Amino acid sequence: GPFTGWDDQWSWELGLAPEVPLELEIDLGVGLADIDLTGLTVDALKVNLGVGRTVVTLPEEGRFYATIEGAIGEPVVAIPAGMAARIRVDTGLAVSDLPDGYQQRGDVYTSPGYASADDRVDLEVDQAIGKVTIRQSSTW
Repeated sequence: GPFTGWDDQWSWELGLAPEVPLELEIDLGVGLADIDLTGLTVDALKVNLGVGRTVVTLPEEGRFYATIEGAIGEPVVAIPAGMAARIRVDTGLAVSDLPDGYQQRGDVYTSPGYASADDRVDLEVDQAIGKVTIRQSSTW
């Protein structure tokens, strides 16, 4: 496989064609993951996390639905500037950190301009234990 590594640290890099619409399902057991979808055409995204820290950088354009489900750890979602979002967060023993300016209704957070945005994501995050972090790329 496309594995590289040293000192017990293994890495797997996978490149995807930007012009092909993608429905991605990613299952991660244990460890650290950096899922960078910059420049890709995403129609749907589902990420299942076991234990660890995962950073998901969403594409800059499109309208799509995404789910991130985790057991123990820290999912971090980077939403590019210009991408509007409606986010439902369901946490068990987890805390959540979302950008300022989002409107909250129960467990749903909506970014300014979501209803009229050409580029937007409907994101559902379920995290049992840990911390959910959502950031607009301009706040990184």
